[in-house]
Amino acid sequence: MASVDLSVASRSDNGKGVARKLRADNQIPAVLYGHDMDGARPIAMQSMAFRKALMTRAGLRVILNLTVDGADKRVAIIRDVQRHPLSQDILHADLLAIDFTQPVEVDIPIHAIGTPIGVKTEGGVLGWAQRELMVRVLPSNIPESIEVDVTELHVGMSIHVSDLKTDGFEVLEDPEQTICSVASTKIEEEPVEAELAEGEVAEADAADTDEGKKPDGGE
Repeated sequence: MASVDLSVASRSDNGKGVARKLRADNQIPAVLYGHDMDGARPIAMQSMAFRKALMTRAGLRVILNLTVDGADKRVAIIRDVQRHPLSQDILHADLLAIDFTQPVEVDIPIHAIGTPIGVKTEGGVLGWAQRELMVRVLPSNIPESIEVDVTELHVGMSIHVSDLKTDGFEVLEDPEQTICSVASTKIEEEPVEAELAEGEVAEADAADTDEGKKPDGGE
């Protein structure tokens, strides 16, 4: 897992006004909490440095080697990033200080390998029920993604959590949870329509028989 060195500074003031002032000064307001801390500590990070940390292959799962106020060394992971709904600028971040010897719980994205047989030759489509999974893992073993081989999936087949290879981490999801499946795109004829068609033929035969009969007593 990728790691990035990041210097941050403690801040004593809170509130929307303070946060706006920090962002105007190209800083991101954040809080640091977790291992060996009495409570949440408000901090500020340089916007450019934090955005560069998010640009590694690990993305939001990057390990942060923090230096707080030039002296306090801590290792942290990103718990949450709040963004502006329109500009997507980072407004705030939550950082969790961790013990490198203790497992953490993180969401890991799922990466598909190959193209299903059901899509290649059977006219199916691959659908996803889960795009990421919560796992428990040591910080040094956090995977960038969980690989799922879908090449052998025919139409009607699925992959479940219990089918995954989980070397080095524990998946904290229901083993029966569906991850992905291949469904048919063909429209099957409704049985009701066939029954109606048979009924219409029977009615037509009955009508032909009635027309062929003569009234009683007639010549």
